[in-house]
Amino acid sequence: MLLVFSVLQPDGEIRPLVFYSHQLEGCLDVLNNFIKSGNSVLYAAIREPNGTETIIPVETLDGHSMSEYLLKIQIEWEQILNKK
Repeated sequence: MLLVFSVLQPDGEIRPLVFYSHQLEGCLDVLNNFIKSGNSVLYAAIREPNGTETIIPVETLDGHSMSEYLLKIQIEWEQILNKK
């Protein structure tokens, strides 16, 4: 998947950027790392190989990694599914 986004840097410059990842959590972590380093994410979207684009609500990003939380949810779901 392709993460297409733009950031407002602390110096006032707006930069359009692109990041490729196989995992959604990697894309979300990239956005949160930009926020953590003092940038503002203005726009973000995930583009799938089939052309589908999903806009990420940037107001939900807080500068903290999401990988850890998503992994915990994945483990919980796997445990639930294995009980059946």
